[in-house]
Parts: sequence; C-alpha cells; structure tokens
Amino acid sequence: MTSGKQKLEDVDYIPKSDKFEKFNQILETAGLPPFEPKWLTQERQQKVALQKIRDLIHASASTLKSAGVEVDLSLLHEPSIKQKKVSPDFKRMMGDLKQKYYNSDYKGKVQVLTIAPESWTKQEIMDYFADDTGPCPASQVKKALRLKTSDGPLAELAPKKEKDSRNLP
Repeated sequence: MTSGKQKLEDVDYIPKSDKFEKFNQILETAGLPPFEPKWLTQERQQKVALQKIRDLIHASASTLKSAGVEVDLSLLHEPSIKQKKVSPDFKRMMGDLKQKYYNSDYKGKVQVLTIAPESWTKQEIMDYFADDTGPCPASQVKKALRLKTSDGPLAELAPKKEKDSRNLP
C-alpha cells in the first residue's frame, strides 16, 4: 500500500532546462510567456506545448494582419478536410457557416456552432472558427455542444432572464 505522496522517482517528468531556450526566445519575441515545464508530466507538457504553439500562430497572424497581410488560419485545417475526402459542397457549406459565424452576434455564433460536424473535437471546432484574434472561445463551443445535445442542431439560446429591479422584501 502506498501513501498519498508519490515518490519523486515514480513521477514521469522532465526538469526545466535550457533545452527550451530557443522556443522560449521565439515566444518572447511574439510577446508570449515562456514554456516552463518544471515538473509537469509528459502528457501535460504536450498539452501546454501545443497551446503555446497555437498562441504563437495566432500572435503571428495578428502581427501579419497589422502589417497588412491577411492570413486565413482555417487553411491550417484544410488537410484534415481533404483527408476525409469530402465533397466540394461540404467545403462550400462549411465556408458559408464560417462566414455566418463571423457575421453573427453571440447567440447566432452559438447556434452556428451547434451544426459543426459530429466527428470534430472541441479543439477542431475552436480552430476552424478561429479568426485573427484567436480560436473561438472554448466556453462558446461547450455551450453549443450542450445545447446541441439537449435541443438538437440549430437550437437557439434561451433569452436571458431580466433582473427584477424592484426592491423585494
């Protein structure tokens, strides 16, 4: 029987070292915080590193946009769509949905996200509907997926309840 504390030898980790120095220099140049794995497990390091790479991509796209160069980040996901050998109609429909998403208010965006393909992960949805400011918010995707589960595709958010401004005893 082992105690609640795990021995250091049992933990799968890579200590902080200068092997991340070049990566951190790139992050610093982009104005992003450094990658400091410290005592993270391998699995957690991979997740944190992937998020840093996504942040770097979005920061680079913003820098390019401010310099007058438009970058369509959805092209990063184009190979996954091609691998699935989807029809041109599907690609066109997804492009139309993306435009609808960009031109909608919050409720409309959540509604559009409810018809994202079932096979897509939350991260794929966030990245596909990304713009130059970054991926669409995780909270928006979670809300859309919950709404889709409870009310089906193209479900609309219920209107917020108005607060009663009267003084109640």
